[in-house]
Amino acid sequence: MISLIPRNLTDLASFAQIAQTIVVVVGFLYGKRQLDELVKSRHLEAVRELIKELGTPEIREIRTWLMRAPREHTGSGPRHAPTAQDIEKVRKLAVAYDRIGLLVSLGIVPEKHLYAFQKDEVRQLWGECRPFIEHIRRTEHRPGYCAHFEYLGDSWLRKLEGAADPLLRRVLRLRRSPRDGAKPTVRGQ
Repeated sequence: MISLIPRNLTDLASFAQIAQTIVVVVGFLYGKRQLDELVKSRHLEAVRELIKELGTPEIREIRTWLMRAPREHTGSGPRHAPTAQDIEKVRKLAVAYDRIGLLVSLGIVPEKHLYAFQKDEVRQLWGECRPFIEHIRRTEHRPGYCAHFEYLGDSWLRKLEGAADPLLRRVLRLRRSPRDGAKPTVRGQ
C-alpha cells in the first residue's frame, strides 16, 4: 500500500517534485488563459477602432452616396472629369478604408471576422472608388495613394476567398425546417 506520509528525505523530495510539477502546469494553464484574454482584448479594441472608423456619420453618408450614385464613373475610369466635391468625398471614404487595410496588413484586425462582416462592402466600394483613386494617383503624382485600400479590395479578398466557406458555415448555421427546407439563419436566433 502506498503511504502519503513521507518516511525519509527521498520520499519528501519526490512529493516536493510532484507538487512543483503541478504548480508549474497550473501556472502554465493560467498564463495561457491570460494570453488568450489579452489577444481577445486586443482584437476587441481593433474591432472597436474599425467600427469607429467606418461608422462615423460622414463616412456612412459618403458610402451611401457612392453606392447610390449614377454608375457613370465605373469601369476603366470616370467618363467625365470628376468634380472636386466628388473627389473629396471619395478621398475621405478611401482614407478610412486605407486605414482599415493598414490594420489588416499589420495583422491587428482579425481577418476572418472582418471578411465575414465587410467583404461585400469592401468589394463594392473598391470597385466604385478605384477610378477616383487612379485619377488622384495620376493627377497628384502619388502612385501609392490608398495602397492599403487597394490591397484590401483586391489581394486580401482573393486571399480569403478559399478560406471563407468554412468560416461562413460556422457563422451561419443551416437549420432544416420541415415546411421550408434548409434556410440560413444567424446563430442564436
